[in-house]
Amino acid sequence: MEQKNRLFDFLYQSLREQIETGLLPYGSALPSMSQLCEIYHVGMRTAREVLKALAKEGLIQTAERKPSRVIYRPSGNHSPEEPSVRTVLEHRDSILSVYETMTILMPPLFSFSALVCGEEKMQHCLWILAHEKKVRRNKWQTYSMFLHEILSASGSLLFRDLYISLELYAQIPFFWERRGSIVRPWENVISHNTFWDTGLLKPENAEEALHYFTALYRFTTDIIQEHLKILVSENPQVKAAGKNVYSWNADLGRDHYYMQIVRDIIDKIGMGLYKDREFLPPEGILAGQYQVSVSTVRKALSDLNRLGFCRTYNVKGTQVTLFNDEATFVCMKDRTYKKDTLLYLSGLQFMALAVPPCCQADL
Repeated sequence: MEQKNRLFDFLYQSLREQIETGLLPYGSALPSMSQLCEIYHVGMRTAREVLKALAKEGLIQTAERKPSRVIYRPSGNHSPEEPSVRTVLEHRDSILSVYETMTILMPPLFSFSALVCGEEKMQHCLWILAHEKKVRRNKWQTYSMFLHEILSASGSLLFRDLYISLELYAQIPFFWERRGSIVRPWENVISHNTFWDTGLLKPENAEEALHYFTALYRFTTDIIQEHLKILVSENPQVKAAGKNVYSWNADLGRDHYYMQIVRDIIDKIGMGLYKDREFLPPEGILAGQYQVSVSTVRKALSDLNRLGFCRTYNVKGTQVTLFNDEATFVCMKDRTYKKDTLLYLSGLQFMALAVPPCCQADL
């Protein structure tokens, strides 16, 4: 029940903040319930209860088999169109930084994902592009779904999560609807550079794919910057908020306080801060160090015992059992810790791909 309430509050506060700050402006559609479950790692029931709560407060309107839409407006004197422009202009610095981030991070993630995708999975991804007109999606939606599938095919638990979070803040539908007023023909980037027909995503062309995606995102970022300048000149009364509203947490909905403690203690054992056969600090001291209750510490220690990294004795306390050959095996048999380990490995993989372009961008 405690975990359920925490996930409810997590999703509720996130959506409410996006609505009240205008990041999700009046009239905009919320992600579907299945998308909310995927983005925030919550169950369908939690997503349904959050939408019901937001609707009850008059922030959104829900309908059967239709996307929920924002009906909240700071003032009733504005037309639905005006808040969208105002929202984008108020958050223009944050939006532009999101596009800059995508320019740096997404090309290596896409090219790597294509490299490890495999022929069968790649054909499934290409099917989405080939059947664009049959399912009546516009180009950016089709392109987005294609890239989602490429990232999922990598096997990483983080790549697609990161991309979805960036897309949410990039206001892509807003700019797509106004693409006709942008000088450069950005739609041609998708329609004429048909890399899926030229074999660009084959493993042997990984370097070329990296250059392509980098050029694509650089091009997109430049035209978004141009369009924002035009909007600013047309609406000089709208001031920038001056606050970066984008954030991404790789542990969205996955984390628990006791799990953080478990990870941290295992890390300290691995680094030798807690040596084999050494006793951990008493429960009360650990509770103070991690700023949690003693019961949360006990739950963490119980998991460490179950995994074989420690053993708790009455009166004596909890002793490190580092050289336990069964610990890793037990960890991998446990579904929760197996996923946690895979998440950790996905984080290492992400860092290996993200650090080089980030360092180059700072030079």
